[in-house]
Amino acid sequence: YQAAADPGFTNIITSGITDWNRYNADIHVPRCARVYWRVQARAGNDNGEYSEPSRFTYASISSCFQNQESIDAVLIKGYVFEDYCKSTVPYVPDGVDIWPPCTFGEPYGVYADGNRARTAGENEVTGETFPAELGIPGVVVDLGAGPCPSTGLDQFTTVENGNYYFMVQSPGEYCVSIDKANNPALDHGIWTLPLTDQDVTQATISFNPGDDLRMQFFGWDQNDFIKIKFGVKLTSFCRFGDSKDHLAVAEIPAGVVIPVFARNEDATWYATLVNGKRCFISIASGEPLDDPDGLMIFPKQPEPVIVEETPKQSSEPRLKNCSDYKTEDSCMADGCEWVWTTAGPGFCKSP
Repeated sequence: YQAAADPGFTNIITSGITDWNRYNADIHVPRCARVYWRVQARAGNDNGEYSEPSRFTYASISSCFQNQESIDAVLIKGYVFEDYCKSTVPYVPDGVDIWPPCTFGEPYGVYADGNRARTAGENEVTGETFPAELGIPGVVVDLGAGPCPSTGLDQFTTVENGNYYFMVQSPGEYCVSIDKANNPALDHGIWTLPLTDQDVTQATISFNPGDDLRMQFFGWDQNDFIKIKFGVKLTSFCRFGDSKDHLAVAEIPAGVVIPVFARNEDATWYATLVNGKRCFISIASGEPLDDPDGLMIFPKQPEPVIVEETPKQSSEPRLKNCSDYKTEDSCMADGCEWVWTTAGPGFCKSP
């Protein structure tokens, strides 16, 4: 066997002969050094041809790869792990006994220093014991150029311990993402890190010249909590409660697909999430795109409280149509109704 500092094996670091088919050699090389090695079969006094050279880098610090690649190169790496949570959901409906999203911290989840909990731990609050949160192998991770959403630059499938990595050569912004649609093994569950109720979880990574490492972790909570998709066919209001007497949280335009987490007892209203806010939409406004059987049932929501207020005096001249008002105060002062939307600041309409 031979180990050298160059692929031509002119600068030999160590060499020798062994009768073992497995051999450990102690060698001393500078940190970040690249070492080339090869072996040669021997039978009696006859030697075979040397094998094709292989190589490794003594990566004693995270920036070692820049010696071999580019001073501007950066390593993006992390792992995808199963986050053990208690029925993770984006919100907790009133009267329903489920927990909010996981808290990432000791004794399970992701530690403050960014390391994953690898051993079983006890929840200090409930006393429940959680199994080790191990990496998930076989998950397809995408890399795209520029801020999220972006894919198409590279792709990596996580190895046995859930790790992945990308090597990029130029400073700037990159998008690291995982699409549940590309990973059929991820069945019922939710992304907890970064937290989202969508199929795609993503993070924008940015770095400057001289940076050498960026890390991004992804947490997946596999559970039996059922979530379905609902296709909105009629432009509708998502309201604070399960009746049209409740005020609108936002307007949802026709053609949008939203997640649904629960329904009321007579299956006339769905509970959903819009811009991070819980709200309720009439089932008559669209149709479920998945089987709604098994959806959690939420209790009847409290009736809206109507408070009589003295209308504010508008600083704008009185206009003929409610749609002409551009601010909430002037709209409400003239007896019109102001509606908040997901796409902009809102609009004024006739009551």
